[in-house]
Amino acid sequence: MNFCKKIKFSWGATEHKCFEIQQILSEIRGCTNQKRHDATDLLSKTDQLKQIIVELINEQEQLLACNDDVNLLKQRNLDLYSDMENCQIKEAELLLYISATMETKVQQ
Repeated sequence: MNFCKKIKFSWGATEHKCFEIQQILSEIRGCTNQKRHDATDLLSKTDQLKQIIVELINEQEQLLACNDDVNLLKQRNLDLYSDMENCQIKEAELLLYISATMETKVQQ
């Protein structure tokens, strides 16, 4: 009978260990599923981040192009102001010439 008691005790301990192992495996499966879900979320967020980076690069390129356009327009504006100043100088010279010519003609 002692042998039967040992077997029953051993079987009971084995069942208890088996139950503990099943609980641990269940917890591990839960953690694994959560980690897979987290990994999927991270991959999705990584893809979104890559897309945002591409969009940002495109926006930066457009900004650089716009800045080039603005600089070109500023330079053209400076050229126009310079041309206007030169025209005003020429106009003043012409007016002085006409005025001097008219005085000479009137005096003759």
